[in-house]
Amino acid sequence: MATDRDDHAEPIDLASIGLGSDPARRESFVRRVMVAAAPELARRRQQASPWGLIMSWRRPLLAGAGLAAAIAAVVLLAWSSPVRTETTLDEVAGVPRGWVPWTYAERNPSPGELLLLWEGAE
Repeated sequence: MATDRDDHAEPIDLASIGLGSDPARRESFVRRVMVAAAPELARRRQQASPWGLIMSWRRPLLAGAGLAAAIAAVVLLAWSSPVRTETTLDEVAGVPRGWVPWTYAERNPSPGELLLLWEGAE
């Protein structure tokens, strides 16, 4: 703990407290100080742990998380999605458009039909 006084300065005179050499009076004084400091000491002990520190920040953290969620919701609702065209899986796979009906047909194409489709795809 840092103090304003120099380490080489003379000790503080506590004679004005009036404890003198009476041990009972000194113990009474120490007891009163400990009782008066108990709430602050308990608060410091509670916050000394990481969990206590996190719990002391719960309201600001929840407020910040709520604000971030609200901003994200506004951005997502305002975001205009790009215009999409209907693209089939066959087109994505690179199958020529003329070949697609043959994939769903109940009969196989003849070699001549496949040759015509092949020539039309190039």
